[in-house]
Amino acid sequence: QPTAPKSNNAARTSVFVGLLLIVLGGLWMMSNLGVIGPKVFDVIFSWQMLLVILGAFFVVVRNYWIGGSLVAVGTLFLLTDYFNIHIPVVEIFLPAIVIAMGVGLIFARNR
Repeated sequence: QPTAPKSNNAARTSVFVGLLLIVLGGLWMMSNLGVIGPKVFDVIFSWQMLLVILGAFFVVVRNYWIGGSLVAVGTLFLLTDYFNIHIPVVEIFLPAIVIAMGVGLIFARNR
């Protein structure tokens, strides 16, 4: 019996998850073989990168607001935790979120 074709989001999800598994498996193998160092491995397999990956997933399934927010927050934490870049969260990041929310409300499509 023929199967129903996958919806567009389901097809995107399958491709995203498949590519993600291939990339993560390849990076894990390269770490085991000593091709990439432990510092890079720690960054790639961190909770901060998980936020970035989840955000990318939401962007792929066209939920741009949640996806973009998760990518931004994950990137912020990656920069501050692993790369010792000081980002004044209260002075810059929180007002930027408020500005982004305003822009999102202005340009949101009527649903």
